[in-house]
Amino acid sequence: MFELRTAGFRPILGHPERQRQLTGDEGKLRRMREQDLLFQVDFGSLTGRFGQRTQEAARMLAERDWAEFVVSDGYDLEKRPDTFQASRQWVEENRGAEDAQLLFLDNPWRLVRGEPAALREGRTRRAGAAPSGGRAG
Repeated sequence: MFELRTAGFRPILGHPERQRQLTGDEGKLRRMREQDLLFQVDFGSLTGRFGQRTQEAARMLAERDWAEFVVSDGYDLEKRPDTFQASRQWVEENRGAEDAQLLFLDNPWRLVRGEPAALREGRTRRAGAAPSGGRAG
């Protein structure tokens, strides 16, 4: 991650909740956040599709405002059924409708348009780009 940041990229870490070396080390996740990395959580992780440990990690990320995006890695509809509704419902019930809107729709669209990701901590981060206008990542 250091090399990517040094090269001017702002990485988005996809599915940190499914990385066993990270889920057991909250300090490591916190340090990654401090390095200005963006986190993307999977629909299925929030609903338990990948097991209880992954679900707990995904929910912890959402509860601590450490996720900017909730999306699917659904490669096909047979092996990875759409869990959008169930995961969005969990976020709405536990974090509120505004957070759900931000995580599921607004921030993904901001990323597509090259705009900064809005954070629930009241700050914004430029998704995919370094603060100094570095290269997209």
